[in-house]
Amino acid sequence: MICARRMTSPRRWAFTLIELLVVVAIIAVLIGLLLAAVQKARDAAARATCMNNLKQIGVAVYTYYDANGHYPAGSVSKAGEIDNYYSVWTVSLLPFIEQDTLFQKYDPTKLNWDTTNPGQAEVRTASVKVYSCPADQIFDQLMNPESGNGLGQKYRTGNYRAVVGRGKDDNNFFDFNPNASSLPSNWRGAMHTTGFGGLSTERVEDVLDGTSNTMIVTERSTKTHPNRHTFWAYAHASYWSSSPVLQSRILLNDFDACSNVNSADPGPCKRGISSFHGNGFNALLGDGSVRFMNANIDLNVLCALATIQGGELPGN
Repeated sequence: MICARRMTSPRRWAFTLIELLVVVAIIAVLIGLLLAAVQKARDAAARATCMNNLKQIGVAVYTYYDANGHYPAGSVSKAGEIDNYYSVWTVSLLPFIEQDTLFQKYDPTKLNWDTTNPGQAEVRTASVKVYSCPADQIFDQLMNPESGNGLGQKYRTGNYRAVVGRGKDDNNFFDFNPNASSLPSNWRGAMHTTGFGGLSTERVEDVLDGTSNTMIVTERSTKTHPNRHTFWAYAHASYWSSSPVLQSRILLNDFDACSNVNSADPGPCKRGISSFHGNGFNALLGDGSVRFMNANIDLNVLCALATIQGGELPGN
C-alpha cells in the first residue's frame, strides 16, 4: 500500500493592517519628537547668536567710547533742522565691528537718505551680520520704510535699537519728542539724537543710575507690518531707537496687534522692544553684559532701565 505524503507549504509571516498602522504611528511620533528637538536646538542656537551679536555691539560701543570719549549719538542732526538726520549709531560703529571699508563709503556730511553719494545707498542696503538676529521672521531683507524722509529708498532690516530713554505714556506721544530738549534729564537714555534740541552725547559719568542698571541697546522685531521693522542704517527717529512706556503692548512682536490695542496712538508701537526668543527679549546693559528680559517684567522697572538719570540706586 502506497501512502500519499501530505505536502505542507512553508508558513508565511506578514503584518496585519493594525500592526502596520501601529508601526507607522510610532515612526510618526519619533519623527515629531526629532523635529521638535531639532527646532528647539535651532532656536537655542539662534538665540545664542543674537546674544553674541549684542555682546559684539557692546564691545564696539566701548571701543568707540575709548576712541571718542563719549557714547555714540543715536542719530546725528543739526540745530534748527527737524527730521533731518545725517548718521546713526550703527553706522558710527562700523569701524569697530570690522566694517571700516563700508564706513569709509558713507558721507556723514550728507543726509542719511541722500541719493547723490553712491556710498550712502551702499551702506543703507548692506547686509551686516552682527546687526541681524537669525531668530527674526523678517531676517536680512531689503524694504522701503513706511515713514520719514527715506521713504523712497531701500534699507536693510536689522534687529537692534539704541535706547533713547523713556517715552511718554498718553496719546500726546508725538507732542513729546524724546530726542528734543524738552526731554526731562531723568528720562534720557545713553544714546539719543544729538544736535536738534541742543542735546549732546552722553558719557559714563552721566549714567547716574549705574551702567549695570541701564539698557543701551535692545532687540526689536515684528511679524506684521514689516515696513515698521528695524532698519539698521536708517537714521529716522522711530527705526533705530526704542523708548519704553508704561504699556505692556510695546513688548509684542506684532506691530498690528500693538496698534490695535489703541489705534489712535500707534506711537509707542513704533519704538517698542521685542524678539522671537519666546517670552522676552535680550538687552545690552551699560556694563557690557547681555541679559534676557522676561516679557512679564514690571513696566516701571523697564522704563527705569531705559534712563541714565532716573534716580535708581546702582546695584538695585
